[in-house]
Amino acid sequence: MNNAGPEKIKIVSPTRRELDLEVPPAAVGEEFDKILAEYASKAKLAGFRKGKAPRDLVQRMFFAEIQKDVVDALVPKALGEELKAGGLRPVSVPVILDAHFEEDRTLRVRVAFEVLPEFELPDYKKVRLTRRVAVVEDKEVEQSLEELRQRAAEYVPAEGRGVMDGDYVVVQVQGRDLRTKKAFPAEKTVVLAGHAENEPSLDENLSGVKPGEEKTFSVTYPKDHANKKLAGKDVEYRLKAQSIKEKKVPPLNDDLAKTLGDYRGLEDLREKVRARLLVSRESSGRSKAASELLEKISGGVTIELPESLVEDETRAVLRRILSSYPQTRLGKDQAEELAAEGKKQAERNIKNNLILTRIAEKEAITVTDAEVEEEMKGLAQANQVPLEKVVETVDREGKRGDIEENILFRKTVDFLLGQAIME
Repeated sequence: MNNAGPEKIKIVSPTRRELDLEVPPAAVGEEFDKILAEYASKAKLAGFRKGKAPRDLVQRMFFAEIQKDVVDALVPKALGEELKAGGLRPVSVPVILDAHFEEDRTLRVRVAFEVLPEFELPDYKKVRLTRRVAVVEDKEVEQSLEELRQRAAEYVPAEGRGVMDGDYVVVQVQGRDLRTKKAFPAEKTVVLAGHAENEPSLDENLSGVKPGEEKTFSVTYPKDHANKKLAGKDVEYRLKAQSIKEKKVPPLNDDLAKTLGDYRGLEDLREKVRARLLVSRESSGRSKAASELLEKISGGVTIELPESLVEDETRAVLRRILSSYPQTRLGKDQAEELAAEGKKQAERNIKNNLILTRIAEKEAITVTDAEVEEEMKGLAQANQVPLEKVVETVDREGKRGDIEENILFRKTVDFLLGQAIME
């Protein structure tokens, strides 16, 4: 078979190609006879035992199916040879546009596929960026210490008083439909008194109740109430508080600091909290600088993107977005707006990735096996699992290439930030 030459390749667009293939009669005839023999060995035709029908009869009965199987068997190999000869690397699964057999059994096929576009890199060195200085204020450190103090709080039995906002209360509640006189099943539950999501009437009637005390109150529910079982009903509740626990927050001192980790005391904890906040602030600043950098570089180049890549990336982006959405149905307008934003983000991602890949090639930036190993060690530590398990999962799911790509992009961005001019 001849190598793929310009005359065989049609450039439909910067990202779309069509290729004409020709499989010679000898190869077609050999494959046709092989598949025909398989059909003949399995065919059950009236008047003949299985596998004993004449081949010419089998051929007439299953001619279309045999031709399709011939195409399926020969085209992938022929296409692979042509793509390799032409130095073409499709980014989408090739689609057969037309396939037909000549009288001499020559198979002619036209296939379409997408490729990455060619583009010229803009000037990516000496990009001017906003200088960001990481600063941690004393009040931020104290706020973080207060959050640690609150997380260290304990809930202990409240003595000699009724329920107050912020208490955890074990209550037994039973409702009764005042119209039908039907009683609902009694429920035992834990309530955080004063919580914003509580039924207002519950908080109102729970306030001040002491352990062992009962209280009866009624609620009239609107017809459009979210709970369909209660909508439009008048319900009388009998409530009994069984126990009350109040929040006890420890003082911010050396003793608390030592219980929170390997700290010598409160000042040691304070300085390490400040250091962690500073690292976080520097990381955030770097991310913002990287975004500004990529925006300025990508703004200097126009790239037509392969539709298949955009579709795949859009689906991935939308999955990530929807995973953080509450489990509610989206309206049509909201769904369309979300889809449009997902596509826009996907196009930005692909464009940036293409630019970073091209810059990495030009600057000979590569990824070593040791760097991949170090990245997997980091994943193991972050997820608190053995390194061997991470390696097994990565290899099983074929994710090593993704890890290499992430490292490559990170190193390329570091290179570009090192070249940038901070103002």
